[in-house]
Amino acid sequence: MPIIIKEICRVNVIYFLAYVCNSMVRKYLSNRERILLHLSTYSGNLSYFNAPYLLTQDGIADGVGIGRNNVPRELKKLMEEKLVESKKARVSGLKNKRSIYYLTPRGLVVANETKAKIEKLRVTVRNFSDERELVSLPEIPKKYTGVDMISAALHINKNLELDLYDILKKNDRTHHLIEEDFKINRFYGRRKEIKRLKNWLMSDKKILTLIGMPGIGKTTLMLKFIKGYCTNRNVFFIKIDKTNITLEIINKLAKFYSYIGKPQLERYLKTTLKSGTFDFHIENIKNLIFKTITDEILIFDNIENASESVNMAIKWFIDALDKSNNLKIILMGTEIDNIIPISKLGEVEELSIDDLDEESAIRLLKDDGIKEIDAYKIIVKYGGNPLLLSLMKNNDMRVIRKFILDGVLNNLNSDERHAMEYLSIFKKPVKMEALLMHDFEYPIIYSLLNHNILKELEYEVFTLHRMIKNFVYERLSEKKRKEYHLMAAEYMKSKGDILQSIYHLIKGNKIQTAIVMLGEYYEKYIYEEPGLLRELAYEILNSYEDTVVDYEWQLYDIIAEAYVFEGNWDEAIKDFQKAEYLSKHRDASFWASVKVRLATILGKRDKINEAITHVKEVIKEQMKIDRKEYVSIAYYVLGNLLINRQTPEESARLFTDALTIAEKSGDFKSIGYAYNGLGIINKRMKNYDDALKYFEKSKKYLEIAGDTEALIKVIRNIGSVYYDLRDSRAERYFKDSLNLSEKTGNPWSIARAYLSIGVWDVYMEKYIEAKKFLEKSYKIFSELHSHEGVANVYLTMGTLYAYLGDSQRAKNYYDMAMDLAASIQADTLVIVIAREAAESMKRYGKDFVEDYEKIIKGEKRVATLMNS
Repeated sequence: MPIIIKEICRVNVIYFLAYVCNSMVRKYLSNRERILLHLSTYSGNLSYFNAPYLLTQDGIADGVGIGRNNVPRELKKLMEEKLVESKKARVSGLKNKRSIYYLTPRGLVVANETKAKIEKLRVTVRNFSDERELVSLPEIPKKYTGVDMISAALHINKNLELDLYDILKKNDRTHHLIEEDFKINRFYGRRKEIKRLKNWLMSDKKILTLIGMPGIGKTTLMLKFIKGYCTNRNVFFIKIDKTNITLEIINKLAKFYSYIGKPQLERYLKTTLKSGTFDFHIENIKNLIFKTITDEILIFDNIENASESVNMAIKWFIDALDKSNNLKIILMGTEIDNIIPISKLGEVEELSIDDLDEESAIRLLKDDGIKEIDAYKIIVKYGGNPLLLSLMKNNDMRVIRKFILDGVLNNLNSDERHAMEYLSIFKKPVKMEALLMHDFEYPIIYSLLNHNILKELEYEVFTLHRMIKNFVYERLSEKKRKEYHLMAAEYMKSKGDILQSIYHLIKGNKIQTAIVMLGEYYEKYIYEEPGLLRELAYEILNSYEDTVVDYEWQLYDIIAEAYVFEGNWDEAIKDFQKAEYLSKHRDASFWASVKVRLATILGKRDKINEAITHVKEVIKEQMKIDRKEYVSIAYYVLGNLLINRQTPEESARLFTDALTIAEKSGDFKSIGYAYNGLGIINKRMKNYDDALKYFEKSKKYLEIAGDTEALIKVIRNIGSVYYDLRDSRAERYFKDSLNLSEKTGNPWSIARAYLSIGVWDVYMEKYIEAKKFLEKSYKIFSELHSHEGVANVYLTMGTLYAYLGDSQRAKNYYDMAMDLAASIQADTLVIVIAREAAESMKRYGKDFVEDYEKIIKGEKRVATLMNS
């Protein structure tokens, strides 16, 4: 038998005999005292829904190290003395409820007296290398990691001796040696990360890299994982300090292996030290490591602090992976670089942890006594770094500043800081080329990635960590800030992202250029990003530059148009009114265009008289207006506003005037509007061929003009003509209007298209499909607060139920439609709804017809009908 194997066998036999002999020696403390001490470790708040196993009789026997048969007798005595109480509870790991035992207040006093007694003891500790040392009991946890004072006290024999192997046996030969261990009182979120760790533990991959910026919660996450999911594995967890030397780490690892019954490495180190030569042969240590490892989990934290020699030692363990199928290694830090050989990359699982999710971060702050609204503001500014959020409890900005500076920024060189400052000014993630085009070389970018300051969202698309971004940006000098913003504006314009370019121009104080670009491009982006357009316009207005005065009305017009697109007509009206007031004596043509848009929106809000007044003012001032197309559109809008208040011939005259003026101006858009108006009036007069002819002309001119919104209306109008003719082509045009509306994203147009398709499906008796489209239309009109739109949906729903023979439900919808129309004083719409109700009821139900005919004749008011 080889010598080394004989030695291992001899050591194991010695430990086995020592354990047997030690277990036969009486303990220093009595069974009574030991049970009280054992229970005192669970004297805090107990959960009777998930009590620890060690509070059961079996658990007490295991924890204290006495025979199971002796436990009931001892507990009975303690209960008689009112030192211990019992209760039924659910126990971790057991199906049925069990009796658990815990100290009374009096029992805790007696237990504390025993603690005070043993704290003065000095005991002889025997370690796994069979060495003995005289140690005071309170010092044992400091000298022997993983052994607490109570566990030690329970195993001291009458000779005041403590054999660490005795405790090892109790722990079933698994051991967690964790430097800087702490109790996890609070843990938030991280479900995905825990799942990733569990999956890695069960996978074939042997290395895990856990990276994240300082304070992000790497250590807390790992401790939670170890204590929750590694209970059957031996774990060595060491935090590496910049002062660590290789031998120090090897020595700690040797103690860990000795503790789990593998003393060879520790014996070699101590033998060499005792020899006085201090001649440690690296190859000998490496070979002993290879021979010692089995299925442990070795965790090295703060890898970024490792010296070159410490890195070399860690690489030995990575090399040792080839010697064991079950060894697992975890490397943790803010960056992990040049440690894992290329040949081992296939065995690596990478886990990068970021901020806590918003819900968990808010919960953490609320638990620290911060109001939810304040918690949200903190997260918006600083992100969800757990350590930083904990510092926010006292709102000590000096500590927060020190944390960011010392923990993150001071570790960067000047080039890295320069790149980080540039990145801090971007609102959106950027591609690598944004850095490369300004001479930031790619090693700098990857260095920031390794420091976890820069995050890669997808391949070569980066964003700066929120906490770092805000901190750095707020501390840039005005000169640097402008310089970086103008660099970003140049890049964004080169990539075609005009709105972001405008944003950076504003921040770079190039207000004139920003205004010109906004005016040039806003119509293109009104459908894509109305909110951002509005923000940019407000940013310019709030810059208080002298240049802005000459453009105020244009900016308010852009803001109003953005509100129109979003369906917020009340706000749109306010900003159109500002634009109208500011432009009145400065730009007559612009004033006219604003007045016409304002009238259009007031018409949608059913403020017809006010809208008519605005349009008539434009027509009155037409001689002063250079751009006659605005006058033409004013006639068109007036015709639409008065279409229900005058004869068809009078409306046709207004649309003809609009066409005459438009043709003189040569403006395709206003010509298209005028032809659309003539199509509308001819449809009303049931001149369907003429209506289609005018609509087709309108469609052609609007396509050339590029006015998509007006084009959608014309296409829908063509569909409505075919609907009146009961021609199947109606469906095609309604769906064309929907497709085009969805491309622009205008909610009003989409809602109108849904309504039109719903109306057609009702006629085609496709009631299920009709109901789906009507519900979609109703949802959008409700969000837009459009009473007219909702009333038309109710009208169609009434007709749908009339067709189905459900007169009462049909009446309910017709009545709701008329009530809404009456609430906005849309008297003509009330009559239209009553007429449709009467015709549908007469055709399909015969019920309530008389009520609706009275409304049509003016013999009955809607309010009377609704209350009857």
